[in-house]
Amino acid sequence: MLLTIGDIVTIALRLYLQRLRQYWIHSLVAHLWLLVPLYGWFKFAALSGHIAQRFWYQLSEREAPEAAGDRVIASNFIRFWLIHLLIYLVFIASTVVIYIALVIALILFAGLIWLATRVNILDNGTLDSGSIITLGLGFLFIGIFAIGNTLAYSRLFLSELPLAISPQTKLGQAIGQSWRLSSKYTLKTASTLMTAWLMTVPLALVLGALNTLIFRLGTSLVDDQAIADVAIALLFIALTTMAHSLMTLPFWQAVKVVTYQDLQNRQSGTDLKLRPN
Repeated sequence: MLLTIGDIVTIALRLYLQRLRQYWIHSLVAHLWLLVPLYGWFKFAALSGHIAQRFWYQLSEREAPEAAGDRVIASNFIRFWLIHLLIYLVFIASTVVIYIALVIALILFAGLIWLATRVNILDNGTLDSGSIITLGLGFLFIGIFAIGNTLAYSRLFLSELPLAISPQTKLGQAIGQSWRLSSKYTLKTASTLMTAWLMTVPLALVLGALNTLIFRLGTSLVDDQAIADVAIALLFIALTTMAHSLMTLPFWQAVKVVTYQDLQNRQSGTDLKLRPN
């Protein structure tokens, strides 16, 4: 069967939960490497690719040999990091482009508002229209940023998979394959990303509430000093962010693998055979 957005997210979650402890350990090791400057960042990117490889074998009902994971890490140690860097640069570039476009649009919109006020189309005396317009524009701009960046990211979302599956793949080939597979399904891939992100929101809320509780307990144990409060707040924000990333990294890699398989099947005209629960 060709998969819907709901199918992709559900299958990815099921794969993750089947080996939850195993993937948490792999994710923990990857995140601990982030504490080591530069080399550790390369290692994190490679270990993230290794997690994706393990999901690939799991989806195809095969056990991933340890040697395969070692080859992925050794052969593409730098390439995985370069893909992460490229995605980050694309995110920045798309943000800048969207920001410039929104500034131009805002200037034009402000001009229209000024003109409407001058001809008494807009009555500022009876309604706080400025606040309503500002609030509306704020939500609109946030939505445009989110959608624009997600669309840009969706074209490179699958770049890790060719490197994880075939270690001999070159960097340009991996990026090109992601670009080609997603070309006809950009909206679907972007929608899948947004749906998967919504699945992680409850976890973020729980961790945020826990962070607030621990922060209040921590500040109650020290003197009422602003510097201490800020330090404790920053510490728990960092820990919360790390915990969220640790738990969600395998899920995102699973979504990536299932999406990759689905798009390959659509391109070749075959179906993904799903095993029963």
